[in-house]
Amino acid sequence: MALVNLIHPWNSMIIEYVKHGDPRRAHATYFDTREGWLYASKCTFLALIKGCSELQDVETGSRLHIHIVKKGLERDGFL
Repeated sequence: MALVNLIHPWNSMIIEYVKHGDPRRAHATYFDTREGWLYASKCTFLALIKGCSELQDVETGSRLHIHIVKKGLERDGFL
């Protein structure tokens, strides 16, 4: 199975967790899976940041910001 085929469902799962009111689960999924071999898309980061906002979780937001900078996405107008 191609890596691209595995990334899309993983990102979709995280986005849906936030969309359906479970941002903690989205964050846990991202951080657990990130240690492995998958990478987040811009849309995934947007959902994760929204989840931080809903939870008023500055610490997780800061961790995500570091990942965004490492990926070189901090200058992207989308994020």
